[in-house]
Amino acid sequence: MSIAGSAIKHCTSPGLNVRALTLTIATAALNATYLEEAHASDFSKGGLYNAVQVGGFILPLNDVNELSAEGVLRFDDRSSRFTIDKRIENERQLKRRLKPITLQDARAVRDLYRAHHVTLPGPTAHVLTIPSGFGPAAFSNQPSHATVAASFGGVSRVPWTNDPDAGLALGLGFGNSFEDLGVAMMLSLNDLSDIGNQDRTSFGFQLSRYLFDGLSVGVGAENLFVKDTDAEASPFIVASWAFDRRNTPFPLEGVVTVGLGGGRFAHKSPRDTAEGKGRSASKLFGGFSLQTSNTTSVIADWNGRNLSIGASWRRSESPIALKMGIRDLTNFSGDGPRLTGSVSIALLRF
Repeated sequence: MSIAGSAIKHCTSPGLNVRALTLTIATAALNATYLEEAHASDFSKGGLYNAVQVGGFILPLNDVNELSAEGVLRFDDRSSRFTIDKRIENERQLKRRLKPITLQDARAVRDLYRAHHVTLPGPTAHVLTIPSGFGPAAFSNQPSHATVAASFGGVSRVPWTNDPDAGLALGLGFGNSFEDLGVAMMLSLNDLSDIGNQDRTSFGFQLSRYLFDGLSVGVGAENLFVKDTDAEASPFIVASWAFDRRNTPFPLEGVVTVGLGGGRFAHKSPRDTAEGKGRSASKLFGGFSLQTSNTTSVIADWNGRNLSIGASWRRSESPIALKMGIRDLTNFSGDGPRLTGSVSIALLRF
């Protein structure tokens, strides 16, 4: 008998936990939004239905029948629960299994697998001074919002001086990098030590696309249209991969980021050059983060000029994210280590 011929109640998979995905708006308004807990319809009252909830995702009953017939979904009569075929080990295999099947809502089953079987970034930041490959995303059982976020950050001193400085940023994130593109834009006021100087306002953007198995890529630029600052327009391409103990031989969970860029990633400052530290930076940048708890991660990154280390804090339900670190740990640029930090807050979702 087909599944459609029986009364299907509220069916969920045990032991599954929807992970959170961070949104990076350039390098300042970080972690402005994240994937929230699903609020699915209640099928517990008995009767016949034209949809089934599996692991928090609503699948049309016709799709469930097709997926069951092809062995993608398996139904346990004793527990009345669906599970995804254990022989599907990654998203690419799932894509091949789904290709010959005609579904009403292919996105729902893709997101079901992605949420419960793929490592995605946690709620804390995974980069300090570089962009991330991850962008705005939403599962099919969650509303897709545009998010406005603000960030305030600063350094204990500007290189080659003893003067502290800070900046403000306002970010907008929208779209869905799981299915199409995630878009992040940022307007920043650089160098608050000269707050009345409108020539120090800059613009940045990033387009992101999630690929498969915890891998996401982005392309964008920072510090555009600025006329008077110690930074320069910096285009970049970047990829980030989220991993956990299933992907590595070590009991670790985190994110690896690698990118290539111009501007600040490719050139050192005029003062660095004058002090004999050369003109060219590496162009290649990258970072490595470890999720040490549900609220904390430790981070190290190379921004093309220098090495930074630090940590990030955030509760998954909180709109506020904090980062603290030490920049310029190596002698390739600047005149010694500096403290850096930022606080970001999601102001509005619509």
